[in-house]
Amino acid sequence: MLSSHTLRKTTDNPRRSEEQTAVIHSMLAGLDPFFRLRPTIPARCVQAFFLVAEKEDMSISEYAKRGGLSATTMSRNLIDMGERDRNHEEGAGLVESHPNIMNRRESLYRLTPKGRALLAAITRALNPERKTAEQRINRILQRSKP
Repeated sequence: MLSSHTLRKTTDNPRRSEEQTAVIHSMLAGLDPFFRLRPTIPARCVQAFFLVAEKEDMSISEYAKRGGLSATTMSRNLIDMGERDRNHEEGAGLVESHPNIMNRRESLYRLTPKGRALLAAITRALNPERKTAEQRINRILQRSKP
């Protein structure tokens, strides 16, 4: 049986592989733009954002199915990520709905310009090598301008 001191020491300082540590750092870097936007953003709203970012112009029921959630829960999350939340207060402004021209009773969702900017910030945070390469390319292009 482990003593309380040994148990505390084990849980206070768990060993992580370099790969696990790198994944943790990447996840934190990827989530940071969300937290700067909304410090208390729910994880399911983040999931809804990424589902829309992955494939735009789908219905609530399609996103719910892809996310393993009920349509009611997905609807609430997408509303909160829109211009106004479910309490009619300012929403995140990251997604917007528009009517489905094939089925007027249904709305489809896509990222707003603000949502696209957030996705770009997340991409840069998760891919610093690309950011560095883009900066180098931009510097070269700036030098080559007359």
